[in-house]
Amino acid sequence: MNTYWLLIDSGEVRMVRGYDSDGEQQYGLVNSSVAGLQNVLEVWEAFIGSGRSDADDGYEDYVEDVIERARQCDPRVFDDEESWWPRVFEEVELGVLVPEDQ
Repeated sequence: MNTYWLLIDSGEVRMVRGYDSDGEQQYGLVNSSVAGLQNVLEVWEAFIGSGRSDADDGYEDYVEDVIERARQCDPRVFDDEESWWPRVFEEVELGVLVPEDQ
């Protein structure tokens, strides 16, 4: 199970990944601040609840806009392609993660 941690000294939100088979805990940056987390989650919730489909006209432009809005919420976290949100939104871009059916 993954757990999320707020680092008091920096304000960063980090994840301890609990799904690795070797038993080693891995720590990763999720957001640079709680406000950044809230803002990216707002973009994420709007995306998954949009009811949009990859068959819709303009879907690719919509996805690009969603990713750009998420990036603007917390630019620092998107600088590291291995951090949580860049990996999530890469899957959105690849069509692996799509909005939920309404």
